[in-house]
Amino acid sequence: MKTCTAFAATALIVAATMDSAVGMKSYLEDLPNGSSFTQPLGHPDSDSSQFTKFGTAFGAVAHTWTPEFCKAMFPGSTMTNGAAFGDPCCTWTKGGKADFTVTAFTDTPGEATVCAAGGTPAAGGSTGGTPASSGSTGGTPASSGSTGGTPASSGSTGGTPATSTESSSTTDSSST
Repeated sequence: MKTCTAFAATALIVAATMDSAVGMKSYLEDLPNGSSFTQPLGHPDSDSSQFTKFGTAFGAVAHTWTPEFCKAMFPGSTMTNGAAFGDPCCTWTKGGKADFTVTAFTDTPGEATVCAAGGTPAAGGSTGGTPASSGSTGGTPASSGSTGGTPASSGSTGGTPATSTESSSTTDSSST
């Protein structure tokens, strides 16, 4: 009986550990460029009993990449989730290819990708979706502090990603 109990306890511990490790990795598939990340973004130090601010926010939307979540600000950063993950125009769908490839990060994204027209701005705290002008060829982001507006490109529905990136100088010092 002792052997059976010890085996059952060991199996339970292994199953619980594997489930959380597989679960954390599977959520990366729900993010643009998620396959380029080797560490779980939602848990500090891979501790599945705790959540990062990003993990909490992503969990609140049922681990689903939506245009609204894409346009939301990445916690502790000056850029949107979309800009951080290479989907600045918020057009990515699960299983698809993101507009840009990004470098994996742990707490705070280093560079924002920029939507040239029709999508969301990459940085500056904008909440209303004022992208760079449609005639831009360098991917100039919307001005910092924008509070609203409409896309500069008339008739644009998805936006065209630019080819530039923008560095973020903000660091997230609130690691939990």
